[in-house]
Amino acid sequence: MKRILLCLLVVLGWNCAMAATPVFQSAEMKTTTTFEITYDINVAFNVSEAAFLTGLSVDSKSFSGATILNNVITVTLSAPVPTDYSANDLAIMAGTIKDAIAVETNAGVSGQTLSDGVSPVVTYSAMFDADLNGKIDSMSVVFSENLRTGNSLFFAVADFGISGYSVLSMDSTLQDTVQFVLTELSYFDTDSVATIDFLDPSKFEDLAGNLLVDTTVVADDSAALVITEAYTHDNDGNGELDSISVYFSEPISNGADGTIDFVLGGTFSGRTLTAVASGVDSVAVFTFNEVGVHNTDSVPTISYSGSANLLDASGNGYNAFNTPFTATDAAAPVVTYSAMFDADLNGKIDSMSVVFSENLRTGNSLFFAVADFGISGYSVLSMDSTLQDTVQFVLTELSYFDTDSVATIDFL
Repeated sequence: MKRILLCLLVVLGWNCAMAATPVFQSAEMKTTTTFEITYDINVAFNVSEAAFLTGLSVDSKSFSGATILNNVITVTLSAPVPTDYSANDLAIMAGTIKDAIAVETNAGVSGQTLSDGVSPVVTYSAMFDADLNGKIDSMSVVFSENLRTGNSLFFAVADFGISGYSVLSMDSTLQDTVQFVLTELSYFDTDSVATIDFLDPSKFEDLAGNLLVDTTVVADDSAALVITEAYTHDNDGNGELDSISVYFSEPISNGADGTIDFVLGGTFSGRTLTAVASGVDSVAVFTFNEVGVHNTDSVPTISYSGSANLLDASGNGYNAFNTPFTATDAAAPVVTYSAMFDADLNGKIDSMSVVFSENLRTGNSLFFAVADFGISGYSVLSMDSTLQDTVQFVLTELSYFDTDSVATIDFL
């Protein structure tokens, strides 16, 4: 009997309820772990919850529970599915559901559609320094599923706001990934974590028409720290290089412990590097042994083996992307030798040589001339700086013998 009229006699009249067979209406994923089955009337379990789940099947999935509210059954999956999940083989065993007044039970269904009703989300976003110059130049945003693209109804560059950066171009060819090319800033910023705003949420929807949940996300720092500068030094002023300072695009989280695998190249190969405190987290200073060579003009390379896993605060490792890195000459020249001579051996000083630790600039009025030297007790007849690292003076002889003279040279 399909329908039974139940009537309850009350003092002032009749209240009647009509029993009916529950009819399946739809099924839709609501989260990555739950879906809803909707009937045309309020329903209840006609068997135990466990028996209902035994009689339920979809895509070989397993279930951990089910609840009923009015005409909707919410089923919980034992394991999450992607946000774009759907299926076309939902089946419900007959007799497991009854109408709310416990009279009629459901007919079995099979081959029903479980539709995608779950909104896409941002699963990953990150900043990159693609050309390894220490400045952020690109960004990626990855979604949990493909989004609709391709015409003015959907998102464009103008629908994104990236804090602190301007966008040169955007590529959404992959549909689940948006890649941006950004204008580099004037300063080093590989530790940057920009906020991304989705300015018009209605333009971000998956292929089933579900709108993006996120309206704002913060991009991860995925840019490795790189060497931006390196400078040589002659700290004791003896004309021999003895240290190098290396500047990174952001602070080093493991400090000197992470810098032990740097080595010098070129003519400095084999020198023993010792990391010393710099007082600045983004600067590593190394001292190394002198070898008795005047070389303040040398510019060694510095390389990193990578075994110490030099890290930034976000855990990005420095992987020797831009090494060997050539240092900049920041060591000032020094006088390594100066002497007085009696070239004609007549007992009177007539010349002097001054030798520097490296070549000096010469050749025009911008650089030194005779007038820029003061030699105590003597006057200069001429000067020769052809060798660039050596200046030779011809002096006016004094009227007395002076081979024991030691003049002071002032660089005026």
